[in-house]
Amino acid sequence: MVLFLLFNPQPSCGLKIFSSTVSPTYAAAGGNVTLSCHFNLAPQDTGVIDIEWSIKPTDVNLPETLVIWYAANRIFDNYEVFGSRVQFVSSSPATGNASISISHLKMTDTNTYQCKVRKLPGIQSHIIHMDVMERPTEPECYVEGVVELDCEVVFRCRSSRGSSPVWYRWSMDGTVAPGTLVCTAQNLVGMKSCLVAVSLKNSAVVAISTAVVWLTVFIIIIITALIVFRYKRRKIETFGNEILDDQLPPPCVSVCQRVSACVSVCQPVSACVSLCQLCQRVSACVSVCQPVSVCERERAACSRSTDRATSSSRFTPPSSHLKVGTS
Repeated sequence: MVLFLLFNPQPSCGLKIFSSTVSPTYAAAGGNVTLSCHFNLAPQDTGVIDIEWSIKPTDVNLPETLVIWYAANRIFDNYEVFGSRVQFVSSSPATGNASISISHLKMTDTNTYQCKVRKLPGIQSHIIHMDVMERPTEPECYVEGVVELDCEVVFRCRSSRGSSPVWYRWSMDGTVAPGTLVCTAQNLVGMKSCLVAVSLKNSAVVAISTAVVWLTVFIIIIITALIVFRYKRRKIETFGNEILDDQLPPPCVSVCQRVSACVSVCQPVSACVSLCQLCQRVSACVSVCQPVSVCERERAACSRSTDRATSSSRFTPPSSHLKVGTS
């Protein structure tokens, strides 16, 4: 059988020590913390006061690590563990306030701290365990699926960093915006929140909205197709009319053709002359008509042919005479 006896120093002449800091206490990494340690002295405590803060190891066989020390009206700090990050709250700790503050906390500052006050012949101490934790980062929150009546949806919320345990809490916050859900991630040293906008959608409304969208797209396609078809048709008709106009000879061309026909059959001069006069007028505006000189030459040729025909008609052949002799 092994018997463990724990001896705590007891005040001999009225020395009392107390603290407002609960143990364990929790602090956020990067922040500051105050470890409280106060004491009261009695008139019969005549010894020299000595105040010491140290780190108590979990193994009782290991020595304590000095953090800060007050003795002979002097403060001894800047030890290797904390350097200038630790200091007494009061500039005169001997008056009864031996509390210390630690700044720029690190995760490695998690330890068990001891405040020890000596006032011979009495000694008193107080132990505080401090746990340095990381605050939760701003969580990412979102909704999976469409929020509809009589449908199950899943809201997700998670912080990427933060010391355990981390609790998550959902709440409705109408002060931010109507229908806004708030997710809060919280641990022992801090909290962060994110927002999710929730808009309730009815299945029938969603179906009607979808149908209207598709109908609008279909109408736009039909209208576009009609416009393109009419444009192409008009272009084809215009091109066909141009071809037909090119194929039809101008009126004056038929006149020139009549002149040539007149000359070839050698119509009366009056007819040819009238046609040639018409050809002269047409040739002034139509390049395909025969030049005036051609008309003149054809008229002259026609005139000569007519003159020869007229001369031949006036010639009287000799008549035969029967000469009768008289006997």
